[in-house]
Amino acid sequence: MERNKAHMLLSESIDSIYGFALSKTGNKTDAEDLANDICVQILSSYKNLNEDRVFFAFMWSVARNTYKKFLRRKNRTPAQGSFIDIDYTTPESRCIDKEEISLLRRELSLLAKKYREITVAFYIDGKSGAQISKELNISPEMVRNILFKVRKMLKEGIEMKREYGEKSYNPIKLYPYSWGSRCYLVNLFKRLLPCNILYAAYEKPVTIEEMSLELGVGAPYLENELEALVDSGVISEQSGKYSSNVVILTGEFEKSMYSAIKTGLAPDIAGIAKALRSRIGAVRELNFTGCAKTDGRILWLEAYIMLDVALGNVNDKAWESVGGMPIWADGSECEFLMKDNDGEYCSVYGIFGHWENKDKSAWTEIYNYKRIKPCQYVKPNWNDLSTFEIMADVAAGKSVDRDNLELMKLIDDGIIKAEDGRLLANFPVMHESELARLKEILADCIGLAEEAIKKAVRIGTGLAGTSVPKRLSEKGKTAAMFDAMINAAGIIVDMLLENNTLTLPDSKEGLCVIGVVK
Repeated sequence: MERNKAHMLLSESIDSIYGFALSKTGNKTDAEDLANDICVQILSSYKNLNEDRVFFAFMWSVARNTYKKFLRRKNRTPAQGSFIDIDYTTPESRCIDKEEISLLRRELSLLAKKYREITVAFYIDGKSGAQISKELNISPEMVRNILFKVRKMLKEGIEMKREYGEKSYNPIKLYPYSWGSRCYLVNLFKRLLPCNILYAAYEKPVTIEEMSLELGVGAPYLENELEALVDSGVISEQSGKYSSNVVILTGEFEKSMYSAIKTGLAPDIAGIAKALRSRIGAVRELNFTGCAKTDGRILWLEAYIMLDVALGNVNDKAWESVGGMPIWADGSECEFLMKDNDGEYCSVYGIFGHWENKDKSAWTEIYNYKRIKPCQYVKPNWNDLSTFEIMADVAAGKSVDRDNLELMKLIDDGIIKAEDGRLLANFPVMHESELARLKEILADCIGLAEEAIKKAVRIGTGLAGTSVPKRLSEKGKTAAMFDAMINAAGIIVDMLLENNTLTLPDSKEGLCVIGVVK
């Protein structure tokens, strides 16, 4: 190595060498002596180097060896707070060394990306400040400033007692929910880490360092996940702090909301039940197939249509009140939120409305209420939506692929019957004109249900204020509005079952499914 090159590299590293010396000795005078000894040793030995790129590895090797000689000469133990790899000859020293290396790695894992890249490039990869400056397209002064700042941060961090948060060993599982036309955001939360990142940044904005300690995950891994979450819009970043943009409804909130809505709707249920019973005769006269025309079965059809129309009317007005359906960066169009429970306190397991078959000759709708799960629970095949197509084709009397596994599942679930070689709908099927007539017959019932659902919405939004962080208060009200609205339909079904207006059959069938032929 040429003399000028060695002097230049050493000059760039004076601050680093002095920082190393000060961390080892603990006082300014000894640090100056040790730093001077290191520089002398470097200048007397650099000529043995064949390549410039190994200078920094050589420099720190000389620093460590010179420090060991310094210890023997001083007959003393190292000062607390060192953070550079050292090599002692005693078992006690080796233990200290391993602990310090572990602490150093911990602190490196907490550094923000820019700081971490420069630190690793300089100390581990042996790159010069000028080289780092060129590769990262920043000024040499910034490189020096960051290295100086990082040395201080590492030293302070190593001396600090840090504790991992609860989520490092007890991660939370969150479940995505949405209302709208389409939602791709659910794909982001199929793993625990994104769920816990969202949770860590929920109550207040946090830095990557704070998030890393809470989750027990190194910053490099968090950065990769955060990039996708920020791009999607579910998390925002400002001045190095991250905050969740998605409301998390807790089981405690939903439990209290269910109880409050049920209490609030108690005066309405008797009127709804009476109105439904009064329409049985008129509904029996309609032309529909797929189910018996007993009083009990007709009441289920009435309740289903009543709640479907009422919910649709309230839903349309709800979207108007919030300025329309949100559009997310990934193309999702929906109200999106998370829950800390998988439907434990939810009265509805899913609503799937107006799904057509390929030739658009028929369509189906499905409401999965929690209380009717023993008789009906349709879980659609979202990969190709064959569930709805098969149901609509059977309703329209069309042939279907009998080897389709989804068909087998629909038969097992009691949604489709196989009789005498034919496939039949085990749910009400009617023409569009008969459906229109049915809605006219139930107009008064629909009005009563609509008012009950509106009341439930007022109760739910009223409870939302104290259950979410202040910055998300408006989003919390919107989330609670839709959650209360959907659950109100299920709560009405629960209450109609409890007062024996509705009864559950002993066999499986599509109680809250309808097929409509055009």
